[in-house]
Amino acid sequence: MNKNQPWDILRFTGSQTWNGKTNHATTAPADGGYVGRDPVVKFTLAATHYISVGSMITIKGTNNYDGTHQCMAGTATVYIYIPANYVAETLGTGDTFKLTLAPGHAFEFGGFKLKLNTAVSTAGDLTITVDAGHAATVYDYQLYKQAMDTIQYLNWNIQDEPEPFEKDDELTFAWANADNLTYGLEVYWRRR
Repeated sequence: MNKNQPWDILRFTGSQTWNGKTNHATTAPADGGYVGRDPVVKFTLAATHYISVGSMITIKGTNNYDGTHQCMAGTATVYIYIPANYVAETLGTGDTFKLTLAPGHAFEFGGFKLKLNTAVSTAGDLTITVDAGHAATVYDYQLYKQAMDTIQYLNWNIQDEPEPFEKDDELTFAWANADNLTYGLEVYWRRR
């Protein structure tokens, strides 16, 4: 742990659920061409997803695109572009994408801040789940859970005693956001 290492902030914003489904796609994944020298795959969704360029998402349940990806240029409204080699497939009903913190090296998690445009009126839990990066899911666990009804501002600051994670670990943030509130989520992390 390096207490002098500054905190990085990963920002997510939008007004929909934090756990979308790729099976909302109106078409199968498509060859998205190239962004720079990187091959890109394009997902077209039936509804606006509100995920920004640079956001990290984890895709699970597909035949060819499972894993954590950074959203590339072109990601907006109903499109998600990820760096991957295109392979044709039909999306299934269990295919999901989630907001994640997965920097690809050992890191410390220092908490998060959340602001909503108004207080939540529909029950639902915000969770942070750890995918421990080991082959067996026996090492995965829920790090955080908060009932969200009536909440507008939430701050979980553990920067004085941050949680350490290994390079293959991923933190997945999920919340149904049934009221479709506009949110701003800032996640604090730093290299270990």
